Amino acid sequence: PYEFSLAGEKVELTPASFHAEDVDTIVYLPRQKFIMAVDTITPGEAPFMNFGATSDVGAYMTFFETILKYEFDHILSGHVSALGTREDVIAARDYAQDVWQTAGAGMATFLDRFNATLAAFEYKNANLAYRTTIETVRRECANAVIDRWSDKLSVVDVWADSHCETVILYNIMH
Repeated sequence: PYEFSLAGEKVELTPASFHAEDVDTIVYLPRQKFIMAVDTITPGEAPFMNFGATSDVGAYMTFFETILKYEFDHILSGHVSALGTREDVIAARDYAQDVWQTAGAGMATFLDRFNATLAAFEYKNANLAYRTTIETVRRECANAVIDRWSDKLSVVDVWADSHCETVILYNIMH
């Protein structure tokens, strides 16, 4: 991290990779127990589409481990005027991990489902069978996540399907 003093206060800047294609920066003011990490969480809400339109959902998932090592009471995540708390970060982490695990469970049977769908299409349209399988796993994931989280975070019903699809596609590509 890069450290400097601003008006007598220690400021730490740490490069990170949780959202942008190039580099993100964590800004930390230890005495104030304040941290800024833009495009990470939205206090009280599920993340924006595709986990905040992150370029790398795998890196986004490691963000929580990184940020929770800091001692902070408040987080500014940008794009909203509300300050978040450590508890908001923990809720966002738990939500993201639940999506990750739920989509992963669906991926465990993905190939079998694809083969059954392709057979139902009489082996004539593999792309449609692939897309149909993705949509089935996504829908099951989103429904389960919405059931578990709609009373804990707002807009889960709006974004859960995109979060599930993001994790599904990440699993397919990695």
